[in-house]
Amino acid sequence: MISDEVDSMDSYTMNTGGSTGEPLEFLGTRMAGLIDTVHQEFVYRMTMQYQPGDMIVAFDGSSVPVKSRNAHIYWIVTSDQDIPFGRLSYSSLYLNAETIPYYVRTYWILPLLFSEVILRLLTTC
Repeated sequence: MISDEVDSMDSYTMNTGGSTGEPLEFLGTRMAGLIDTVHQEFVYRMTMQYQPGDMIVAFDGSSVPVKSRNAHIYWIVTSDQDIPFGRLSYSSLYLNAETIPYYVRTYWILPLLFSEVILRLLTTC
């Protein structure tokens, strides 16, 4: 059900990553997208001290084409820039005990996991 106050030309369907077991679909608008973009850039630059060269990837509810999934690829390239949403989107929609090794083995995520493990070791020792 959509309100007749929503301009169908200015809205599009999005979804969450389904961490509760079922992805939630909702409408987004261009204006909301612009606000989200500015907010994401602010968070990365001001709160997380993003520096050019840092890699940003997303874990979200992106849809991955069947052909890619059949090849055990559960992510899509989303941009040639890291700011504001990252270069890659790993989809949580297909993450399960059978697919997790394919997520972890990817070129892009191994350096991120390794650096996170080292950081945790350094801060807890």
